[in-house]
Amino acid sequence: MQIVKALSGQGETVSRPKILVLASGSFSIPAGKSKTLSLRLTAKARALLARVHTLKTRVTILARDSSGATRPTLVTVTLKLAKKKR
Repeated sequence: MQIVKALSGQGETVSRPKILVLASGSFSIPAGKSKTLSLRLTAKARALLARVHTLKTRVTILARDSSGATRPTLVTVTLKLAKKKR
């Protein structure tokens, strides 16, 4: 996952968004199936999410077929800070 657009929070302004890898992982899913994935955010990503509470991110998925050819897919996802449990 990468940040698509830098958000301003608490008076901060960003002139140019930085690319920050928020999480990464590899997995295998059979053709025609779907699966829910859980990825652990990096420390910098958790700190950023704690500061701004909502991040609009771009997820890049590389699908590889049986012949080894890869095809990238881009999806936009919004991450929201979880509420504290009581």
